[in-house]
Amino acid sequence: MTQATICIPSNRPLETCLEPLWSAIGYAEARGMKVVISDNSRDPIKRDYFAAAPEHVTYIADGPENAAENVLSALSAADSEFVLVLGDDDFISTIDGVPAFDFSAIADDVIGVKPRIEIWSEKRGVIDVDQFTVDEEDAAQRVLEFTRKLKGPNSTYYSFFRREPLLGIIQLFVAHHPMQAGYSDWAIIYALAASGKIVHDPSTTLRYDNSRWDGADTALKSLDRLLDDSELPPEASYFMSLFHFLDAYVLLFRDGPNVPVVERYKAAYALAMVFLRRLIFRASQSPADYAPANDLIPHLAEAVNSDDPDINQMFHIAGLIAERVKPGLKQQYDRYLLAAIHGTPPSEPAPA
Repeated sequence: MTQATICIPSNRPLETCLEPLWSAIGYAEARGMKVVISDNSRDPIKRDYFAAAPEHVTYIADGPENAAENVLSALSAADSEFVLVLGDDDFISTIDGVPAFDFSAIADDVIGVKPRIEIWSEKRGVIDVDQFTVDEEDAAQRVLEFTRKLKGPNSTYYSFFRREPLLGIIQLFVAHHPMQAGYSDWAIIYALAASGKIVHDPSTTLRYDNSRWDGADTALKSLDRLLDDSELPPEASYFMSLFHFLDAYVLLFRDGPNVPVVERYKAAYALAMVFLRRLIFRASQSPADYAPANDLIPHLAEAVNSDDPDINQMFHIAGLIAERVKPGLKQQYDRYLLAAIHGTPPSEPAPA
């Protein structure tokens, strides 16, 4: 059985993504893996080109136009234990002289396998190399360890993960997330890290194209596009840590992972330490930027800093603040949480 599948949601025309796609196809052939390309570019030249794709490649010519649904399309067509979601502008290759990683020998408490990831931009070339692991034994400590080891972009998203938990998260996200936000990869990785360890594959290099986020002006434009796609106002940029907390909290309590409830609550509190304390500090430094929620943030601070912290109360207040940023979000996040807890299938509405 194939150990892993590279899943590529593709939306670029053939001329701009041919080399990256072939890097994945060649890598997969060398490693005995498969490739799934779910293409929503509607490029007729690309469609004709991949009509004669190699046997180990599945090409979906009519991928959904929605970006998150296109990721789901690629993952749904895979049948291996592990999958890697790869951008159609990213490259993957083997490292000469290093034995191929053995996915069959992975321990049960491991959820992901992280390659050697080069952070690259068109302007500066290789900016950094990201190859850390997440090794702690419990969910909360893994949340904190992942935070400590972060260097910048969320390149860990481009790792091999067990297909079933990742697929479940993406199904939940597509069916029930209030905005299907393009920044939710952070919440996805925090939730996966809380579910299990992430080990390192020293035999693989993945070159992640960080050009969209390289430099303050470029990053600001990219963030503006994400907010616009999510139908959030520009001032929502000040509340990103709040949205990361809400999204990750929901995924922590989703139906499915074999993580004890007590561990989940501890991990959720660790998320509060990472994201909500950041929001509270920044609001204290620049209150004008947080004007829509200045009356609520002290209540959030009280909940976070309590000697007897109530994580459910933190989620409630965070939802009230989100409501100030965009009306309707409090109820939508409450429904999203219920759908996650009850394991609502994608075809069914969330509980009222």
